[in-house]
Amino acid sequence: MGNPFLLATNFQPSVSYGVVSGVHRYQYPAGTLLEYADCLQVDAAINPGNSGGPLFDAKGRLIGINGRGSFEKRGRVNVGVGYAISINQIENFLGHLKSGRILDHATLGARASTSDDNRVLISDILEHSDAYRRGLRYDDEIVSFAGRSIASVNAFKNVLGIFPKGWRVAITYRRDGKTHDTFVRLMGVHTESELLAKMEGQKESDPSQPPRPGRRPNDQKKGPPKPGETPKPGEDPKKLPKPDEDLEQAIQTPVPEELQKQYEERTGYANYYFNRDNVDRIWKAIASRGDFSPLGGVWTITGEQAASATVAAKGLPADLKSDRKIAIRLTNLDGEIELPTGNSKVVVADGLDAVLNPPGSGGLLAALHLWRKLLVGGPGKYGHIVYEGTCPIPEHEGLFDVLTAVSDLVETHFYCDPKTGLIACIEMFSDEEADPCEVYFSDYREESGRQLPHRMEVRYQDHVFGTFILTGFDLQSAAVK
Repeated sequence: MGNPFLLATNFQPSVSYGVVSGVHRYQYPAGTLLEYADCLQVDAAINPGNSGGPLFDAKGRLIGINGRGSFEKRGRVNVGVGYAISINQIENFLGHLKSGRILDHATLGARASTSDDNRVLISDILEHSDAYRRGLRYDDEIVSFAGRSIASVNAFKNVLGIFPKGWRVAITYRRDGKTHDTFVRLMGVHTESELLAKMEGQKESDPSQPPRPGRRPNDQKKGPPKPGETPKPGEDPKKLPKPDEDLEQAIQTPVPEELQKQYEERTGYANYYFNRDNVDRIWKAIASRGDFSPLGGVWTITGEQAASATVAAKGLPADLKSDRKIAIRLTNLDGEIELPTGNSKVVVADGLDAVLNPPGSGGLLAALHLWRKLLVGGPGKYGHIVYEGTCPIPEHEGLFDVLTAVSDLVETHFYCDPKTGLIACIEMFSDEEADPCEVYFSDYREESGRQLPHRMEVRYQDHVFGTFILTGFDLQSAAVK
């Protein structure tokens, strides 16, 4: 469905019919913004003006978004080769699009090439990429990516192209006959400044790309005169195109006041209104599981460390039967933790990124301090919080709403279950080029009218730092001044 050549001045779309000629098609980019990966090839007519229109199957199910035709050397008309973004990519990006942010596609931070024996090998890699931190090196063979077998470079680019920046996906690679499995966090194709510059129109348009709806098909270097142009000698004025009165009227009509309320301009956003609206939505869901705002005093959490984790930590003996109790104390100013392997402390004034205690956790105390800060103060008192979109959590089903929050010199991602409103995971980054401390909450139960996690797993880098069973919660109110 669409409006080819913008002929439908009443905005009623036309419909063309055809077959899906192929799937998992790869179209080389005419500039990085126009790379079409893992797309659907159709012979239904896609002409200038169809871009952005839906592609349905015979049962009326949305399977793609029309976007591109093979026009390069064939003029600006359909030749039976059109491309649509697949529903797989749409579903991955939809949550990010709802954030109102200007988005970017993902890159592995590494390049792949085909070897003489037709294997897909890493030919270049950035040392500051997460792929490098996960162990990927030159000449490693990519076996599978995001659950798909990889047999060619195009197959790899096809899979990579359907993900937004920041997602973590599974990768299997082979080195010296040994297979390795891990999850890698994808980088953005552009830096933020590059992306903003491109979105401001500082890039020359691609001649193979149909113009967006609202752009007249004769706004090209060649073609008939535009409305209002003076006819050249010998031209018949009656044959000049007439101005589109409906379009001109739409341009001149002020935006209704109700719609003005739903638009907020901010650098880096297509519409900041939607981001703020989603932050409010997620916070309401979190707050519905318990009101922590009065509990600004000392938090004391007790429990025990799971035996397997205790034995693994610091080489403790396997027959350890002694005390595995733990205690966590959190305030506005500091935090302490008592573990079988030793006690640790963090002072907020010193900088949460300065001492990542307990050692080997990547900053568990800092992450828990920020978790408490969000629950007690909400977004308004936390610092800078934006809605990232929806992202997966490794080894978990579905997608989670993600709040990206910056406070006390560190960035933290809060993954919230959209069905329950509970915080499922916290990622606390002490440095943008370092691995985060990952805290996974589960087994939520009601405690004094509030939902609190009774199981906490802490991961750092590629290791489980510890699994903790939380049994006691003493959450004090703030002292009255």
